[in-house]
Amino acid sequence: MTHRTRWHRRREGITLVELMVVVAILAILAAIAIPNYSEAVARSARKDARTALSLAAQWVENNQSRSRRFDQNQAATAITLPAAFARAPEAGTVRYNIALGNLTAATYTLTATPAGPQANDECGAFRIDQSGARCLVDAAVAGTGCAGHTTNGALFDRCWGR
Repeated sequence: MTHRTRWHRRREGITLVELMVVVAILAILAAIAIPNYSEAVARSARKDARTALSLAAQWVENNQSRSRRFDQNQAATAITLPAAFARAPEAGTVRYNIALGNLTAATYTLTATPAGPQANDECGAFRIDQSGARCLVDAAVAGTGCAGHTTNGALFDRCWGR
């Protein structure tokens, strides 16, 4: 009986090997989930920026339809972008700053520049102008509109399309 009891003792707890297997499985799941989550957050922020640009463009166009020019309101006062359109997302951590530039009677440019946790995003800044041209801003290219900036290609499609 003594011999049998020694071999059939009730096991309590877990072994180090079992613990290491669980840790390895959790590490593999984290290695897959964290980058996917980060990319989903970045895509969502890009969508917020594109939406903010669209809403700001509608605001500028609405002003132009009333005053017949982009740079002034009906009272002949210079316009500035309302605070509600100056960031994306509208609440929470700022991921894009929206700026109104190249403002003349006949032109405007809206640029969404990545900020905070989005600062190093592969897409960089988004831009839209009075003609509806959309581009990704290339820091090496001078100019206020979309001429010379990225307006097509895989990166443009990935950034503007999703």
